[in-house]
Amino acid sequence: MSDKPALAGRLLAAAAGVAVAHSGPGVTALRAVRMSLFPLLSGMVLSDHVALTFDDGPDPAATPLFLQLLADRGVRATFFLLGSQVSKTPRLAADIADAGHEIGVHGWRHRSLPLRGPMRSSRRRPAWTRGCSARRMAC
Repeated sequence: MSDKPALAGRLLAAAAGVAVAHSGPGVTALRAVRMSLFPLLSGMVLSDHVALTFDDGPDPAATPLFLQLLADRGVRATFFLLGSQVSKTPRLAADIADAGHEIGVHGWRHRSLPLRGPMRSSRRRPAWTRGCSARRMAC
């Protein structure tokens, strides 16, 4: 007996598993999935705090205004930055970190990762993400 059918079956199962894992974060956009499987992402929890996030920056016009507003009120936030924006204004990204805010990498450009596939997503890792800590993206 040949092991080729068994190997093909295992490879197919592995590929399906990778596809499911890769699309996992994207399915949380579906309300029914998010509400039933991820209630914390839906705000279905009693809490004494709020998570404040800003996405797709830094924007040279708006981000400094938000940073000043947050500083005046002693509030910290999370900024999910795009690499394409950071490359244009690296000092502004560093200012966000210097002010004590958390920084998350939101990709190079704003694209839906589940539609791109795992191989294209991993191959296109921008150079600016290599060797940089999350707190010091503008390194």
